[in-house]
Amino acid sequence: MGLLDNLAASVISFVKIVCFLFFAPVLYFTLPFIFLARGIPASDDFYQLLAGFYLVIGPFTCAFWFIILRGSRRHRQMEAEDGYYDPWTSESFWFGQRSLLIGFFGSAAAELIYVFLSRGSFTSTLGVTLWFLILPFATFSPVILFW
Repeated sequence: MGLLDNLAASVISFVKIVCFLFFAPVLYFTLPFIFLARGIPASDDFYQLLAGFYLVIGPFTCAFWFIILRGSRRHRQMEAEDGYYDPWTSESFWFGQRSLLIGFFGSAAAELIYVFLSRGSFTSTLGVTLWFLILPFATFSPVILFW
């Protein structure tokens, strides 16, 4: 029973992670503003912790969405050209790996540039609001540029 329990726990964890990655863009656009509307002051350290969490998780979510969008576009293109798409070829594997790396490192670089350019914006409520308003565009910039 231990093996089946571990397998079930692994499957449930995988489903949770995929659901989080799937809904991450919505969380990026709504969660900070819900906290601001609830009245948590901008001078609180909570927003800096939330910003740190978003900056760490951002490249992973961007890589997830970049793989999905590039893969779906390539699938449509391959089927339009020759009517058949085999996802198990080595070419498809390396295409997925390139997509993962471009999405991850492109998002990380865009976030680092954004953090460098937006130094000192956590001093007022307007600064926090604008910082969290622009962050999703910096995080998902490889996806937005590819789209």
